[in-house]
Amino acid sequence: MHVDATTRRRGGVTLVEVQVRSDDDAPQPVRVENRLDGPVWYPRRHGEAAPGWDDAGYEGTVPAEGRLAVGYATPAAPAESPVEVTRVDDADGEEWSGAAVVAELGDPRPPRDAVAGSEANTRGDSVPAPVASWLDDVATGERDPETAAALDAVAARIERLRRPAER
Repeated sequence: MHVDATTRRRGGVTLVEVQVRSDDDAPQPVRVENRLDGPVWYPRRHGEAAPGWDDAGYEGTVPAEGRLAVGYATPAAPAESPVEVTRVDDADGEEWSGAAVVAELGDPRPPRDAVAGSEANTRGDSVPAPVASWLDDVATGERDPETAAALDAVAARIERLRRPAER
């Protein structure tokens, strides 16, 4: 495993770029941890941490004979070794069976109120029950306007998708 990490300082922010290369013939799970004296400002999608990121760094997989590239920002000053990359083993050392995975993930069936024709669908057939429920929460102030706008967009898309099927 080869690690190349570079830093650039711009406007009081350090940008950290990391490339992890593998010569192995199998994918290798790794952990990239920030070693600078400051928080990790990781990539976000819709306000949430992008997959693999947490407050300390990133966990992902270097493809077989391939490369994993990640980047983040921090207010900390640059240093010679900004990250530490380690191989990740199964933390518990336990093996997962199909039954264990199903037990961990829970019931895969949709909620009862998501099924067409359920009593929970109080807005009629044009909006699925879960969306209707969320919109009701927005109307009563239990959800923020950004969530309301996103849910309105979902409801509109569902309605557009249903129209051609009804013709």
